[in-house]
Amino acid sequence: MRRFFYLIFLSTITILTAQGQNSSHDPIKQMVEYLLNVNAELPTDVEELSNHFEALRANPVCINIPTDENLEKLLLLSDFQIESLAEYIAANGDVKSLNELQYVPGFDAELTTLIAPFITTTIPTKKHISLADLKKIRSNFMARSTLITQNSKGFNDTSSNRFLGSKPQYAFASNISLGKSIFINIHSEKDAGERATISKGGFDSFGGSVMAVEPTKHIGKLIVGDYRINLGQGLLSWSGFSTSKSSDPTLLRKKPNLSAFKSFDEINFYRGIATEINYKPISLAVAASNRWIDGHPSTSDSLGIVILPSGLHRTSSEIQDRSSIQQRMFASKISYTYKQSNICMNFFSKETSTKSLKECEQGSSIDFYGKWKKHTAFGEVAIDQDKNISMFAGATIKLSYQAFLTASYRKYPKAFSIKSNNAFGENSNASNEEGLYLGIKISPKYKYSVLGYVDMFQASAPKYRTSKPSDGTEAGISASGAITPLIESRIRLRYKTKEMDVRQPNGSYTLTERVNSYKGDAKLRYIPDKKLEIGLSGAISSYSTESQRSKLGYLAYADFQFEFSKVPFRLYTRFAAFDAPSWDVALYCYENDLPGMYASSAFYQAGNRAYLMVRAKLRNKLNLWLKLAETFYSSSTTSIGEGIDKISGNRKTEIKLQATLDL
Repeated sequence: MRRFFYLIFLSTITILTAQGQNSSHDPIKQMVEYLLNVNAELPTDVEELSNHFEALRANPVCINIPTDENLEKLLLLSDFQIESLAEYIAANGDVKSLNELQYVPGFDAELTTLIAPFITTTIPTKKHISLADLKKIRSNFMARSTLITQNSKGFNDTSSNRFLGSKPQYAFASNISLGKSIFINIHSEKDAGERATISKGGFDSFGGSVMAVEPTKHIGKLIVGDYRINLGQGLLSWSGFSTSKSSDPTLLRKKPNLSAFKSFDEINFYRGIATEINYKPISLAVAASNRWIDGHPSTSDSLGIVILPSGLHRTSSEIQDRSSIQQRMFASKISYTYKQSNICMNFFSKETSTKSLKECEQGSSIDFYGKWKKHTAFGEVAIDQDKNISMFAGATIKLSYQAFLTASYRKYPKAFSIKSNNAFGENSNASNEEGLYLGIKISPKYKYSVLGYVDMFQASAPKYRTSKPSDGTEAGISASGAITPLIESRIRLRYKTKEMDVRQPNGSYTLTERVNSYKGDAKLRYIPDKKLEIGLSGAISSYSTESQRSKLGYLAYADFQFEFSKVPFRLYTRFAAFDAPSWDVALYCYENDLPGMYASSAFYQAGNRAYLMVRAKLRNKLNLWLKLAETFYSSSTTSIGEGIDKISGNRKTEIKLQATLDL
């Protein structure tokens, strides 16, 4: 098998260096990969991002309506870019063509190319649901299957941890649009090891939603089924895509939203009804949910109810915990907009219960955003049911069209009891943290960009793996741009120091000590034309403590993409070599995968990884995908993974298939 992948690698180089002509890249893949690159350290629901841009491609955003509410859907535009576009339109009239965008101050050719498939210059006619519109039906169907050829421990186990189902994982999804107002989604899935029964149609889990966009004059959105609601700056409720410390500092402000949920994630969503009502300048959003989730009462009195986020139902114990916890949620927000300022009051309540236990979290907040000349200010102040107050506040100053400075301050008390939050900070949960962040973005020319940041944080009480109050600092810098018209580059460096308990070789933990880590990566992309793309990338990681010597990890990989001229095939390949002797220096990177998946690989120990992916596009309606991937570790590695997912040996082989049909 190893020789097979080496042959793929060498053959691909030969093919790619011999050919190349005009075609077009997948715009959704390009957009998602760009967002992943600027949020490389942040777990992201990539399927949600892909679905978001699929919807935008079918119903593009009108660039000549330069409001925050309209253009924030693109996720890439900062407050100042939206303002700059509004000023340009006020002075010059509507944008006549997409090429004109690169002449708007703050925009450039790369940004224009990225957003072009998702925008239009045509201002839509204000019109609500009509019978004629509902007859315009568009539909998309997706079927996917993946398989790891090696058996994990769960398939061979003879105890209660044995997997009760088959090895293949497969999923199906359908999206139906009625005009530009009604959107219907149905999706189902069976994970590897789960048992498929005839009564469930061969699947293990199901989900779906019906969303109406502007069905009447004052109803902006109505969703029945599965959805996500994100409030304020994340102090009460937030899930899905969000920016990290190393992202563009001008995008630090979160944009609250209500959206239909179309991903295969089985935990991070609500099920019920939600709506947005607009009576300008006032808008109202209300959401209610009642669903059953996986979990069980804890054996420890201090933990209460344990929620299981995996969504897996492979073993008898996992099946026993299935849908055993009832979760009720109610959320609302009311906002007032005046010129370029907005203030919003949010309320969030969630009750989680079993037959014998009940846990409640409830809070309210004020979220604000204001723009004045060259400054913006934003933030949120939240209070929980026990009157603990958390706050986050930030401001961005436009030094010029080429330079921006952002600062933010956060203070999250340890006792803050809202678990559904995901605010900006060192940890994903807004608790036991105080910090100050400074970030700067400089674009000396619109083809180049330099980002830098420093974040100082402290915890006033012990936390996970830190047995005393602690502090830390993180700083980073990145530069990206076009070296030549055909070569793009990016380089990033990050340093972090913080206090934590350190695991010793004998398995014990020392008292808290200072830990230092360095990470860096660099990437070059050569794009001679739209059919050919070659990428070379590398990453390093260093980790040291007061009691342990420095550890070093590295990762190097090459990517190739090529589209044939006379046959409807596109090839994607990668070959990677890595050596990370411990999890402290493990390296992560995203790779091309089936549409909507974009696997994030964690490279640990020493070895190589290679894959070949092929896309066949037939008659512009049917797309077929095949991916073959193998990770092979050094001969000293005897197993891969942990627990019931452990694979014996030093190889892991993956086969993935997907088909999409547009009607």
